[in-house]
Amino acid sequence: MTKLIGIMFISLATGAWGFEYASMLKCRLRSLEAILRLIESLTSKISAFLTPTGEFFDSYCDEYLEECGFLKHLREKKSFSDALRLCADALFLNDGDISLLCEFADGLGAISAEQEVKRCNYYKNKCAERLSEAKTELPLRSRLYKSIGFMSALLAAVLVL
Repeated sequence: MTKLIGIMFISLATGAWGFEYASMLKCRLRSLEAILRLIESLTSKISAFLTPTGEFFDSYCDEYLEECGFLKHLREKKSFSDALRLCADALFLNDGDISLLCEFADGLGAISAEQEVKRCNYYKNKCAERLSEAKTELPLRSRLYKSIGFMSALLAAVLVL
């Protein structure tokens, strides 16, 4: 009887692990979409109104970026890169995403408006590519993580019995 209870708990834990990792992939997708919206909005504000980046971040609203604390850090006058690093865990971004966005942030606000718009468009396209890749690999990796969780549960059950 105790073996069955143990198998049940192990199965539940490893299954939950697989579903948790699959959920993290979805969160990364949401984060990339939110960052892409931010870059698109920044580009349009700079091109239409020549809005300074600090002023833009003070007025920008995005529910998802608010929840994870990213915009709060930006409004506290932290740099884009610092805010990104502070919220990296909450945004579920991988190292490649973070390095791309830090590269974008490094020259932010230091060049003319025309060049800034071109630069924003370049990184918007790069971010869109990463988002597209994430969307393509989401179903495959999600299924993989869930399967690994299930197979780990099966393995534990076989070992215990």
